Amino acid sequence: MSVFPGSFGFPAVEEVCRGGEVGPDDVLDLLSGVIAKSLVAGNTTGRAARYRLAETVRLYAALCLRAAGEAADVGERHARWCMRIVENAAEGGPGAPTLGELDAEVDNVHAALEWCVTHDRADLGLRLATAYVVVWRAAGRMAEAREWLLRVLAMGEGEPAALRARALYDAGFAALLLGDFDAARSHVEASLAASAEAADPPSLVQRTKGLLAMVSTLSEGRGGVDELERRVEEARARDDPHLAEALVGCGHARLFRGEPVAALAHFDELVAVSRRRGNLATLATGLVGAGTAALGQGDCRRAGDRLREGIAVATATADVHTEVIGRISLAELARLTADLEGARGQLEECLARAGPMGAPYPVALARLGLARTVLEQGHAEAARRHFQEALAVAGRARLGHVEAAALEGLGEAVLALGDGRTADELFERALAVARECAERTATARATSALAERGRARGDRARASAGHHDALRVFHQVGARPGVVDSLEALGGLALDGDSLARAARLFGAAAAMRDAGGWARRARAQDRHPADLARLQERMGRQELEEAWAAGAALGGDQAVAYASRGRGQRTGATRGPESLTRAEREVVALAVERLTTDEIAGRLFISPRTVHSHLRRVYAKLGVTSRRELRERTVGDRTPG
Repeated sequence: MSVFPGSFGFPAVEEVCRGGEVGPDDVLDLLSGVIAKSLVAGNTTGRAARYRLAETVRLYAALCLRAAGEAADVGERHARWCMRIVENAAEGGPGAPTLGELDAEVDNVHAALEWCVTHDRADLGLRLATAYVVVWRAAGRMAEAREWLLRVLAMGEGEPAALRARALYDAGFAALLLGDFDAARSHVEASLAASAEAADPPSLVQRTKGLLAMVSTLSEGRGGVDELERRVEEARARDDPHLAEALVGCGHARLFRGEPVAALAHFDELVAVSRRRGNLATLATGLVGAGTAALGQGDCRRAGDRLREGIAVATATADVHTEVIGRISLAELARLTADLEGARGQLEECLARAGPMGAPYPVALARLGLARTVLEQGHAEAARRHFQEALAVAGRARLGHVEAAALEGLGEAVLALGDGRTADELFERALAVARECAERTATARATSALAERGRARGDRARASAGHHDALRVFHQVGARPGVVDSLEALGGLALDGDSLARAARLFGAAAAMRDAGGWARRARAQDRHPADLARLQERMGRQELEEAWAAGAALGGDQAVAYASRGRGQRTGATRGPESLTRAEREVVALAVERLTTDEIAGRLFISPRTVHSHLRRVYAKLGVTSRRELRERTVGDRTPG
């Protein structure tokens, strides 16, 4: 029993220790005897009894085992026992141990791997390490995983190429999560070469190509996403057994690019596939991913439902990594809905649990969420420290999307501390990092922060351009809380320019959306927006304000964005044809096609009937029509206008 470095159960003793003079019927009596002599301690408080040798006894017994010439045989039986139970758990067969039960054997797995390395048994070591990856991944201990995978891979090139391909894939995945993109690419490309040598099934090759695309996406920002999307489409078309993994990669790539609507579609499909195939590991990942994506859209009810179910599945399967990520997102949901104390408590707990994992992603996320929360509580100095910690972790792991968010948040914190110059520099850095990693939501947030700085300095042109750019991106990716922030900011600019009715409509639209979504206002707007409202109330008559506010509230999200963006359509250079129509002209065409009268169009768009006529005259000239009837026929024919 000295081959067990920590605790062990009776089934392990039966399998590893019998042989030679110890027959199958002798094991129980012999174990009872050494327990009676206090050489072995037993613990029967859990579901199954566990035993342990005192360390001095174990070391002495190991010397005796070597002296008897039996250490190699018993060591191999121990390694094979570890490999069997780990592979059984990884395959999820009947009676297989859970991840939690398997994690209890971590000391035995480490000892078995060490035995394989010291005895040059790459065959056993590779099988054991690649099977145990499921535990390392669930526990978030990817640095430990990479260390052991590289040690067993270093034993030589003589092992089956298929086994090496799998180990290299896992080493590449571990390096990816640790932010070592160069090593990740090297391992994954070597895995592809080994798969070709082994003539692996096409599904395995495509799975590895998907991981390579994921490396490209995270390391290069813009590259790789199209390849990931193609991988999903191909896997879906042939009912690939690795479809779930492809959806995981694509969903996270879209999340990391700040595209919550696209991410949610992939995670919802992942949930459906996982339920159909009974895969609880990918089900937990899909539910937490879907909840996080819904949170990015501002869909608080869906986010809460998905996250709570995902956390429950992850907890039941001992997937600590997914559980902690889910709890961080649940804390972000609390922050978004103004439960700052609840969010802070959850994030502090997540940070305490994430630290021992050694995985940078949950640590950086928890620190970022904690920083945002304490900033909104008014603790700028504490927030600054947390943002700096998040930035350090994200920078080392090359988590660009977290780094961009931390830089933007750090700018907010130092601005609250009175250092405007440093804040401007941080916002510029945040924008550069967000653009480099193609993170669209973070790009919009940094753009919005710089626009606010422009307004504070009286640079209305820069402020207007920035807030319109941010609004466009928030709307495109489906980040509705960001849309509301931008509408409020543009309302403030309209107020500065004496466009009081426009300001009231924008504020009304934003208020209706914020109330419906239940979203708290961001820290930087907590003082500014109430001040803007007070100024508006001083300058507008009560009835006029109420009417304009109600008109804005009735718009709805898409119409509110269209109203805010009026007059800022991109110019194509065309002078005739559908491409030549401005945004305002397209809006008029869309309503005219719905058979609204001139007065009704004017009321819907908050413009005069005369302006409607002017728009229609220009539309007729550009499209070569002479009446609304011809306009409707043309629109139905090519569906281009609007």
